[in-house]
Amino acid sequence: MVLKRLVVLGLAVSLGGCGDPKPQDTSSAASTTDEGSTGSSSTGTSASTTGSTPTDSTGTGTTGTGTTGSGATGTGTTGSGTTSTGTTGTGATGTGGTTATPWADYRDVPMPATANEYAALCSDVLGVVPQVDCGSGVRVPILVDGEEVFEEVGFRRCDDPDIKGACIPGSRVGRIMGSTADGEPLPDVYWVFFCRSQGPAGLARGLVSVQMIGHDTASGATCFFESPDAVGSDAHADYLDFDDEGNLIGVLPAPGEPEFDRVFISPRGEACTFCHQADPFLHTPWIDNARLPEDPSQPVLPEVAGPNTPYWVIGGGSWDYRTVHIDGNGCVSCHRAPDPERIFFLSGEDINDFMPPDAPGSMAEDYNAIRRCYDDPTGDPRCELGLPPY
Repeated sequence: MVLKRLVVLGLAVSLGGCGDPKPQDTSSAASTTDEGSTGSSSTGTSASTTGSTPTDSTGTGTTGTGTTGSGATGTGTTGSGTTSTGTTGTGATGTGGTTATPWADYRDVPMPATANEYAALCSDVLGVVPQVDCGSGVRVPILVDGEEVFEEVGFRRCDDPDIKGACIPGSRVGRIMGSTADGEPLPDVYWVFFCRSQGPAGLARGLVSVQMIGHDTASGATCFFESPDAVGSDAHADYLDFDDEGNLIGVLPAPGEPEFDRVFISPRGEACTFCHQADPFLHTPWIDNARLPEDPSQPVLPEVAGPNTPYWVIGGGSWDYRTVHIDGNGCVSCHRAPDPERIFFLSGEDINDFMPPDAPGSMAEDYNAIRRCYDDPTGDPRCELGLPPY
């Protein structure tokens, strides 16, 4: 199993200590070719020569040059030559140009047809794909005037409706830390499962769903396991129920079991990044009301988003998840700015009602500028569209 590690990047969606880097421009993304050779360019090729004076001359080498997969020129090292009795010549270490990503084989591989095939692919990078036990997740509370309620209330009648505007109790979200097949921890890898309740009456009609996301904060590698209700199947209803407190419970088949292909589908033909455009985890006040029992200062859903954190999808090389960047815009000072209309069209939610978290609505003008860029990227020369780093 190939488990690759890169430098950890990432910060939660907060307002402190944020810079303003730009996302990767699509022209740069295109020039970093997947098939480009890096062998003679990331450090350049060097050649050393032996000094010709037999007593005290300093030998000198030549500077090698090379090109990377993206076509940028790398500068090699000056070779060091030695004489038979003289001093050793020294050279400065060169630096190469942009190298081809080590993840190309996983980013650009065709999306597998089945969930089990996808799990096998994801496990090469993210370690063990876990089995989902909805009962182990944390309840997403429904609040009305700050008090938790356990009965469904009307559309947008609770303090924090879900992403579709509903206020239905019983959903759960769980976080599982990554590990290798040998049980070694992978501290940069998070797995999150989400068991979405449609209430007991909905379950009786087969309306229930479970999704799962795996993400490596160091490399940006991400896998999405979609609910089969996206293709009209109510398979989850065969495995889930409600406990006495009205919360979803039930264990789904594990990866490797034939039934895993029944309870999950690979995101083949469906770009999950339509919604998960800027980062793998979508934070809203509703989902963030579920807190880690061992540390209530943290939501169960990991806060890993930053303006320049890596993010790419295994098998999703053809997906378009560029986001808008405007230099100096407050919305991109702490995180990338997705297109909220991709998400909130379902509920009619206004992002200014809860962003920024410490002063909702105070950055409405910044948001409007982002909104205009999505509506017409050519209308403002400051508008840039770029992919996250990978």
